[in-house]
Amino acid sequence: MEYYDSKGNLVELNKSSTSYEGSNAIVYKLENGISFKEYFCSGDTIISQSMFEFLKSVNNPNFINLIDRYYKSLKVKDYKAFLKSISDTTPTEDIRNIDTYKIDAYTYYWIEQESIDFLEEDKEYILENFRALLNLADYFSQNRIGLADIKTDNVICNQNNIVLIDPDMYYFIPEFSKTDIHKKNRLRIIYLMSSLCCRLTRHKSYETTDKVTGLFKESLERPEHAEKILSKSLRNYKKAIDYIRK
Repeated sequence: MEYYDSKGNLVELNKSSTSYEGSNAIVYKLENGISFKEYFCSGDTIISQSMFEFLKSVNNPNFINLIDRYYKSLKVKDYKAFLKSISDTTPTEDIRNIDTYKIDAYTYYWIEQESIDFLEEDKEYILENFRALLNLADYFSQNRIGLADIKTDNVICNQNNIVLIDPDMYYFIPEFSKTDIHKKNRLRIIYLMSSLCCRLTRHKSYETTDKVTGLFKESLERPEHAEKILSKSLRNYKKAIDYIRK
């Protein structure tokens, strides 16, 4: 199928086998370690072009590496108007996607998922990634970006990093907003790490869930000090599972 890229160039992308199919999009693996995510339909779950361009500039090992956005050529009737529309990447404070031409697909660099048991990993794996993700959340907050749809299904974990993917629902915060986005973004990361520790482990039980919840309880109460609190809680343990078994 033919698409226009963000510069208005007509390209043909040869999609191979399906790698993943979600509720609103399907992901294909292309050549050279590149993935192609194509939306099923239009709606508010589609990333805006201004948000895409900002996130594309983020160079962080804990965040998806975006490449380019694409539009189905069949939808374009007036090329000049189309080119003008897709060139406007001014951040909008409207949480809805109001782009005239909504993104149909985008490419990003493939990230390999590996089997990780969070409770059996050395505690430094949890602490270092927790710290890195909170710093990333703070960076987004400084740029008035709200994190959304942060859940275990929207991360890739391997031996090096925990990587946030699927930023389709991230949004810009209005200047006049009284929302404490710094606190909200941090809380989303804390909840995410707690969920990962509960789900990505072979030690699954109600007791384990309760103890993991307790491990992150104070961090949720004082998110501005979350890194120090978790580090202090695990100070005398080599692995998180050792804390759970105490």
